[in-house]
Amino acid sequence: MRNAIERVVRVVADPVGQASGSAEQPEALRRFALADTSILHLPRTLSTTASAAAQALSRYCFPSYDGTMREGVDVLRHARPLLAPAGARALSNEVDRALEAFRRVSGTRAPQVFFGIVSTDQCRKFHVDYIALRMVVTLAGPGTEWVDERNVDRIALERFIEDVDDANRSIVIDRALVQHCKAGDWLLLKGAAWPGRERVGAVHRSPPIEASRLRRLVLILTMPRTRRAG
Repeated sequence: MRNAIERVVRVVADPVGQASGSAEQPEALRRFALADTSILHLPRTLSTTASAAAQALSRYCFPSYDGTMREGVDVLRHARPLLAPAGARALSNEVDRALEAFRRVSGTRAPQVFFGIVSTDQCRKFHVDYIALRMVVTLAGPGTEWVDERNVDRIALERFIEDVDDANRSIVIDRALVQHCKAGDWLLLKGAAWPGRERVGAVHRSPPIEASRLRRLVLILTMPRTRRAG
């Protein structure tokens, strides 16, 4: 219990950095919504069924879901025919849990949703999203990487550096301190459109996977602009 309390307190206490917690702590989510911090990392472990389904699905090519979450929308509609019923239910449960957590922080009932395969080096430069809030859940494959505020050179971040590797070396002060999500983790990121985060939005990137031909199955929830405008 003491560790749980300490993790929740850190969500509030760390002004612009990272906060860690448990996915079973709704209080951590509520406090993050009000806290002067940009990143909330909630370590989680997928169920055996969900993990197996996600790994299997990551080997297929299927149309992504990319749209607004509304009542009755089935985010897994293109993936469902490729899965056994138990696997589809397990992944659907993961999506539902993530949606509930995102809604608890954002206040919106209709976030933008992406569910699908990523197989390229999109967004491999460390950057800040110009949105209010984003939640990234990697269900299979390498997870999102992020940097604690104390390990970011904000001047380098704002400069145009053409070579991505050179840019990353300038932005990140100590590469050994880059943080990595694992499959199942929840990562909530306040962007530059979140009130008060204009100059200290979460710095993160997608992991480079193209050269190694790895594939990721990801769920991304986004509130583009106004906080609690849903």
